[in-house]
Amino acid sequence: EGMLTNKNWIHFLGTAQLDWSCYLTLIQRRIRKHINEEITISFDCASPFIATAHGLVYTNAQHSPKRWSVIMDKAPDNKALAGSDIPFPFESEVGRRLTMADICHYAPGMLNKIGKEGKTSWDSFAYALMMGHNVECHIVAVQRAQQLMDIEIAKHKLSWRLSGIEGKKEKEYSDWVPRRILYFANFVEELFNTKTKAEAFQMIEDGLPFLRSLEGARLQGGPAQNTFGSLFEVEGGKNQNEIDFANPDDDELRALEEGVDNEA
Repeated sequence: EGMLTNKNWIHFLGTAQLDWSCYLTLIQRRIRKHINEEITISFDCASPFIATAHGLVYTNAQHSPKRWSVIMDKAPDNKALAGSDIPFPFESEVGRRLTMADICHYAPGMLNKIGKEGKTSWDSFAYALMMGHNVECHIVAVQRAQQLMDIEIAKHKLSWRLSGIEGKKEKEYSDWVPRRILYFANFVEELFNTKTKAEAFQMIEDGLPFLRSLEGARLQGGPAQNTFGSLFEVEGGKNQNEIDFANPDDDELRALEEGVDNEA
């Protein structure tokens, strides 16, 4: 109906999952091909910053059918490392330039900016460095997810109608990419190739069970839940159930802004 003809930008807030970065890329490509070649679909997330606020560091990312997510672990925080020339152990453009002294600034007995000896060895700049590292790692994980998706789509031509037919024993076809992403690539291609609006809406109706399977309550209109465990793999640090990510972009970032300078 022309609603996207003169609209060149669609932005999604709070989209941290690697699979959703792939879904949105696939949708963007089809809109560019069939409707508006100038359209850009973008998204953002606060996860790298929230992770830093909770003392978590991005360590790597897993791209496989069973684990398709960034991995976080408890970050080093030890006053005994103040002044240390030990290299920062996690890879990024920021990380490879750091030593542990850059992160663990406060030695035992040192006072922070409010004149107290805090529990953490991190100062404000350490938080900024960790945020930079985490942001880059998240971006790289998203980029790699897109690359692997394209490689595997070229290899596997699957029909989304196969989804769920084999039940619990449904197999993975790719060594790298979960089948749901390969199915979605086929679904969105078929959807944009429909001849009429009625045909497109009927296909969406027929595909609702498959679409709902992609992201649970997010597509089913369910209540907001603490979904941190489904977005990321946390290997250490705070227990994931202690972190409320239902509305992280507002509440947690505000807490970070107010509390980071206290370093207590």
